[in-house]
Amino acid sequence: MPEQWHQTHAMLRELPTARLSVQPSLPEALQLHRLNYLEALLLFWSEREHATADGLKDRCNALDQILWLLPVLYPLDPLWARAEHYQDRHRLMLDAIDCALHLNGEGSPGKHWDWCRREAMIFDQQWHLQEHMKKYPQGLRTAKDQMRYLARVWYWRPHKQPNEQPPN
Repeated sequence: MPEQWHQTHAMLRELPTARLSVQPSLPEALQLHRLNYLEALLLFWSEREHATADGLKDRCNALDQILWLLPVLYPLDPLWARAEHYQDRHRLMLDAIDCALHLNGEGSPGKHWDWCRREAMIFDQQWHLQEHMKKYPQGLRTAKDQMRYLARVWYWRPHKQPNEQPPN
């Protein structure tokens, strides 16, 4: 793995469990903008394996939630390209990832939260980002700025109230 992955992994290992959740500050704290989706997936999966081996159930649960929602934080990753045209393909990929990471059992975050489908959330994130870039073309020039914007929407989705609009 590239050096930046190892740096991010070291930061994740030091992050207290209380700060490990789906929140807007997590991607910036870990500098996730420097990683692509598969690198981030490996990062959180390997940390979950360490937490499982150490018997840290709370940390495992927090990492499961992050792993389950991680595709929504990376809507521009080539893996999710043209989500609106390939929803069946994306659903199958998400199911395969969930199965491989053991995120599809009774304790799955997807079974405990009232969500729309993740592939729809990925498309929604792509749309929100495109609309924001149309309104504010200079506002999201860097990968770090895009990740910061996506993290706010990423956090908002599981915590939104009915009829609430996403943050600007």
